[in-house]
Amino acid sequence: MSAELKNKLVKGVVYTFKGTFDVNLTLNYENETWSEWHILREFISNALDSVNLNTNDIKISIEDSQVLIHDDGPGYPLVMVKRIGASSKKNDPSTIGQFGEGSKMAMLTCLRKGIQVSLCSQNWLIIPKVVELEGQMVLMYDIYESDEYISGSTVIIEATPEIKEIVEHIEDYFLHYSEGQCLFGNSDCGIYPLEKGNSKLYNKGVYIREIDGIFSYAINIERLNRDRDLINHSDVAYRIRDIWENVNDKELIKQLLQASSLPSAQRSKLIEFYCSIYTFHPQIWSEAFRELHGDNACLFTDDFAEREATVLGFKVVRLENSMANILRGAGIRYDREGLADDFEFVFSTVLDKSESTTLQRLPMFAKLAGFDVPEEVKIFEEYKLHPDIPGLYDAEKQQIYLRKDLLKSDFKEALYVFLHETCHHSTGADDISREFADALCRKLAGILLKYVSDVGIEEELLITSKGIELPNSFSFAANEMNAIVIVAFEELIIKAAGRTLKAVIPTVDKPYLWSRRIILKNNRFVVPLPSQLYESLPRSGSLVFRVL
Repeated sequence: MSAELKNKLVKGVVYTFKGTFDVNLTLNYENETWSEWHILREFISNALDSVNLNTNDIKISIEDSQVLIHDDGPGYPLVMVKRIGASSKKNDPSTIGQFGEGSKMAMLTCLRKGIQVSLCSQNWLIIPKVVELEGQMVLMYDIYESDEYISGSTVIIEATPEIKEIVEHIEDYFLHYSEGQCLFGNSDCGIYPLEKGNSKLYNKGVYIREIDGIFSYAINIERLNRDRDLINHSDVAYRIRDIWENVNDKELIKQLLQASSLPSAQRSKLIEFYCSIYTFHPQIWSEAFRELHGDNACLFTDDFAEREATVLGFKVVRLENSMANILRGAGIRYDREGLADDFEFVFSTVLDKSESTTLQRLPMFAKLAGFDVPEEVKIFEEYKLHPDIPGLYDAEKQQIYLRKDLLKSDFKEALYVFLHETCHHSTGADDISREFADALCRKLAGILLKYVSDVGIEEELLITSKGIELPNSFSFAANEMNAIVIVAFEELIIKAAGRTLKAVIPTVDKPYLWSRRIILKNNRFVVPLPSQLYESLPRSGSLVFRVL
């Protein structure tokens, strides 16, 4: 081949062919997953490093179906291209690329995809190609040199549709070209908006991958894999936590607080909640919380306190623990603290005789019902935030609060409120809890059984010519078919089957005591009555008894 055919003209500079260099890499060398993005990432990263990340010293353009990446840096000698791993940046953590073989990997990808590429710097030009050697497709460089030194370095890549798409949206891949979009911090340590609804992760300003988050993030991590697209998830989460420690923008904090209120299953997927968050600006967090939820908002602790606080008109907000701790330290109270703060009450220390009597009777009735009564009951004249609340129970202080006017109202109403709050004290449950309702039912059942035992239940029993029919609930054994009939003053008493029946009757001349054999008549047990007693009973055909 003639010398003329070997010469290359690039951007007005003539390069002369000097030979072919065996790079000692096969075409299938470890980068099967690389794409057009990886190609541009390497070449643009190198350009940014060469000019200390100053984008003004880089020109990226599309000319004649080619993408040109030119930087005004110092360039680099040909030996750096020939030697794998001999990057001048390898031990410099401030640079984007540190592996030394990124350009070679990018060129391998170009050749695999059939994309033409060439590189020139200082006085050299290389054009990669693939040559078959001993049955292997091997990467080689055709090396050209010029008598003329150029300023900086230039990469020339065929402008395929995929390459053009990335170049035309370069700001989506390199934060160095999108600083105006930064919400907080910078391209090394900052928060950025979502892009088309997706959260993106950037390392040293270069796009790495998509993540689950409510923002996009820029971090700076030196410990990367060779392909620079894998970072330990924990490392990412800790870097993001470090960013949030310094955030003092209320609007950003509000968005984080809103996401913190998501159900745990959703929230746990977001990178922001992978580890606990701290802040150097707790007061700003407090202000953001109040602006977001109102002055009457408080923090969730448990279901009981939440429901009680909600009944009292508070807005209970559930947050991730570390954020709740930030706000608690900044003065936002818990739901269990919002029920009975003394400054919200106007307490009464003086009661008249009637009020004092009522207050003394209430615990007596509660104990009669079997409730555990708290030691202290406080009387208030006004509950400023909730004027319609007649009473409440503060679980933290174990105190019942009663509105003073209850003590002058119907005792039944005062007792109702007192028993309701005492049930909270006894059970530790709230109004809508099954435990609360069950406790009331159990107390009521005990009271009813005691009432039946002491007072009895009224039941109307039929009087026939044979005697008085006993209630259906009475049962007898064959050897216990006896009843005792007693008449004293204005009362008729019948004792049968271990039960007692009492009825009021007209006055009789003298008391009587009979023992009678119970009979079975028309499937009903009947107590025969002495004739003198039967004659004194009303002729209405029935008599009301109290059954004990």
